[in-house]
Amino acid sequence: MISRAELVVNAVNGKVLDVGYVSGDLHNSIRKKISGKNLFGLDTHVKKQTKNHRKGTAEKIPFEKNYFDCVVAGELIEHVKKPALFLKEANRVLKNNGLLIITTPNKKSLINRVFHSYETKYHISLFSKKELGKALEKNKFKVIKT
Repeated sequence: MISRAELVVNAVNGKVLDVGYVSGDLHNSIRKKISGKNLFGLDTHVKKQTKNHRKGTAEKIPFEKNYFDCVVAGELIEHVKKPALFLKEANRVLKNNGLLIITTPNKKSLINRVFHSYETKYHISLFSKKELGKALEKNKFKVIKT
């Protein structure tokens, strides 16, 4: 079975923004596919800012309009206070026909309904597949795959 990280890495291309890149190894996995000059990161916990790695929030992305071919939000949206603002910002920084990749716990999955394992104080914006799809469509995204 293919992992979430492998699915993300296989899908990314062009100029990529990884939002919330400091936690986990996804950024390093993407780096193996995308050259350093085309890989960008945004996080609230950046120790040293560079041209490609900036400190900031998902609700106010400090990059220009139509800059990225792909925005990755791996296990991020559930931590965002205003996910609609993040989706609006992702749309703004993506080029036309750009790709937004989101991974997030499904609040209606069997494991979550039974064990409530994703219900923590850090997960403030949980979605079901249907709710996330509606939020994406409301912010002018077309859902290609879930």
